[in-house]
Amino acid sequence: VLFAEGARALADARFHLILNRELIAKVSIGLESRLMKKHERQEIEQIRNNARRNARQQMAGRSARINTRSKKSHD
Repeated sequence: VLFAEGARALADARFHLILNRELIAKVSIGLESRLMKKHERQEIEQIRNNARRNARQQMAGRSARINTRSKKSHD
């Protein structure tokens, strides 16, 4: 009887170990996926910010050229 209970306990422990390993793997994959999505969102946001900054710089350069031309025409 004692041997049978020990064998059942061992089988139960192995089963729970397998479940825990599967859970750890799922959590790990989920966290990795979230980190990748976060990284992708950050990259997209950085591209948008760079595009906005470049557009502002170009607009500033155009308005500076326009202002320089208009000053020359008034002289």
